[in-house]
Amino acid sequence: MPLQDAQKWLTVVLTVSIVTVAALPATPTTTPEPELDPSLQYAGTERAVGAVRKCSETSTLLYVETVVVLKDDLTSLINGTIAISIGKPVTIECVRIVAKTEHDRSALQGYRFVSPTVIEVSVAELPPSQSTALEYAVYVYGSVGRKKKTSGLAH
Repeated sequence: MPLQDAQKWLTVVLTVSIVTVAALPATPTTTPEPELDPSLQYAGTERAVGAVRKCSETSTLLYVETVVVLKDDLTSLINGTIAISIGKPVTIECVRIVAKTEHDRSALQGYRFVSPTVIEVSVAELPPSQSTALEYAVYVYGSVGRKKKTSGLAH
C-alpha cells in the first residue's frame, strides 16, 4: 500500500473513531442496545424490506447518533430526509433505528442505502401532534477496510 493511501486510510479511521467516541455516552453503561423492532426498518413499505442489509459476524458498531428533528411550532408538520455519510474505507453493512416514542415510530417512513457509505432516513409526521420534536437513535454497523472481491469464474 503506497504511503499516501495509508495516510488517507489512517485519517478516515481516526475521523470515524473520533466521531464514534464523541457520539457514545460520557459514562459507560451496562444497558444493552434496545432490541430491534422489525416494523421500524421500513414502516409500511413492503418493497423496501428487501433493501435492508443484514450484519455479518464481523460487523462492528461504528457509529451511534441521536437524531432530533425540532419543530418551529406545534402546528407544523415534519417531513424530510436525513443523510448519514461515513467516509471510505468504512462500509455500512446494516443500520438499526430505534424511535423514542410511538409518535416518532409512526413518523419513520424508512431508510435506504444510497451507497456503501451513505444512508438516508425519511420521516413524515402525520397526523399533527403536540410533540415538539422527533427523536431516533441510529446505530450504524459495518467494517473498516477493503472487501475482498470473489471471482465470478467457474472452476
